[in-house]
Amino acid sequence: MILALVAALGLSFSASATHLDVVCSDAQRPHPNNPSFSIANPPVFAGQFVARKSSGHAQFVIETLEGVEIFKHPQRITSLVLQGDTLWALAGFELLELNTSGVLLGRHVFETQPNPAWRGKTMVLAEDLLIIARGLAGMLAFNTVTHQIQWNTLMGELEDGMPVSAVFDGAQIWAVMATSRQNGFAGFAALDLTNGRVLKTTPYDQRRAGVIDTDPSARWFNDSLVLNNGGWIHVVTRQQLESAKPIRPRWVAQPIPRDGEVQPHYMMLAGEFFFEQSSLVGCGVFTAQDQGRIIRKSTTFTVKMP
Repeated sequence: MILALVAALGLSFSASATHLDVVCSDAQRPHPNNPSFSIANPPVFAGQFVARKSSGHAQFVIETLEGVEIFKHPQRITSLVLQGDTLWALAGFELLELNTSGVLLGRHVFETQPNPAWRGKTMVLAEDLLIIARGLAGMLAFNTVTHQIQWNTLMGELEDGMPVSAVFDGAQIWAVMATSRQNGFAGFAALDLTNGRVLKTTPYDQRRAGVIDTDPSARWFNDSLVLNNGGWIHVVTRQQLESAKPIRPRWVAQPIPRDGEVQPHYMMLAGEFFFEQSSLVGCGVFTAQDQGRIIRKSTTFTVKMP
């Protein structure tokens, strides 16, 4: 039944499965003590590299998409950025600087008070700056040339909003904002690259589009901000961002057909994603039947972007 489902979706399993298939099949792994429950293991991507928790081990690893392990780390790696021949990994309260062979070149601590609410969530490269979203701790810019923090902002201009991800559109940073309490700001804020000052804000239309998840991932693609918002793929155009009017994003859906007792539903995106030509590629989670049990499974999937 599951093989029929995979065939119906056009997913990327083959006789010689790629390492991405292995990564994605492990993005939602069964709980070792109760197979009826599952544990999320979302991957993060940068170029031809992926970071995730190693299957069966407590450590996190960075691998190539061909399956070559190049680095291990005891803490979760929440974001990767490839800058020429340098691979930057965000782990807790520090940046790990590696070469593309996995040799550690440096460790750069940006927070000496390890409050769990201040951990680095995601980052994006904007020219020579790594822009790090830190939730309640705001955002900071780390200069990859000087290895110094260039600016730091709590974004106090946005009441009860906190940055949880960011993209760079080639000119300015767009911070993805989640609410830090009920009725707080959720949406996007444009930041000045040189000093982190908020230039403009664009709220989500919370009544018609909901709010933004506290652990999203975002990419700039085809002049739009593409967001994994709690598993849903949301697309916000530059025109929407610049309008400053409440946004109702376009939803890109991947339907899952009926599978026996499992009703039709939609694929949920797990972790980060990347683009191949005009399609989004990522790890999707869906419900299926397996030997009479209803379980959550994950696999590679590709969806055409609007």
